[in-house]
Amino acid sequence: MKRDEKIRKAFGTKLRVMREEKGLKQTGLAYEAEIEPGYVSRLELGKASPSLEIIVYLARALGCRPSELLDEIL
Repeated sequence: MKRDEKIRKAFGTKLRVMREEKGLKQTGLAYEAEIEPGYVSRLELGKASPSLEIIVYLARALGCRPSELLDEIL
């Protein structure tokens, strides 16, 4: 597994865990973050890399700091 892929998968896992802790489905998180539900799925599967702006939107939707989404993956 390439280094970039490891980072994407770690981010996706962290995102899924935080989403589930908030009791949100992917569609609910997508709605709150104003992004496409399919994009949330791709992020959680490690198939897409989020931009800084998307990390901020996701953090707002999850009620956390953007840095919390990056904890434990670097």
